[in-house]
Amino acid sequence: MKNTKIYPKDWLQLHPYKQSGPTDLYYTRIANQIHEIMEHTDLVNSFEKEDAIQVSMRMAAYFEDVISGLNIWRAFITQYKELTGNYVPFYTVSDHYYDDEANFEDVRFLLWHYLQQYHGVKKGTFVNPDNPTTEETARLIYQLFCQEWTTAPENTKMQMLFAPDTSYET
Repeated sequence: MKNTKIYPKDWLQLHPYKQSGPTDLYYTRIANQIHEIMEHTDLVNSFEKEDAIQVSMRMAAYFEDVISGLNIWRAFITQYKELTGNYVPFYTVSDHYYDDEANFEDVRFLLWHYLQQYHGVKKGTFVNPDNPTTEETARLIYQLFCQEWTTAPENTKMQMLFAPDTSYET
């Protein structure tokens, strides 16, 4: 890995707790690997520095969500499928699409979404969802997720926070 661009304190910005643990360190490392992939494909040049860090962390957060069974992403694809008959916008899913696993189509859509959010909106443009660089970057990120699938740790802190029997007064 090149020099670290994303630190645990950055990663914790996406979480409702303040103390990082080994699981957070793992996903911080994944976010840095995603950032390196974006550097390799030059997609990082589409973003301002801080935005590229945010995109890398949010892609890692998707992976954390799927691994931990938090079902944040699953809620989106379930509702979208009920409304449209498809799991994600723009892309036809393969026969190997599983709603409780990381999927290439999910990664591709989310990467496009963040590209649109952090680049397109700021520049006042619509980003083509079929951009070859975005597709290649998504493929490499998906390959990373596949390599890490069996060893990625579940985030038990987040599981407790999202457990059906957990209630909050505020």
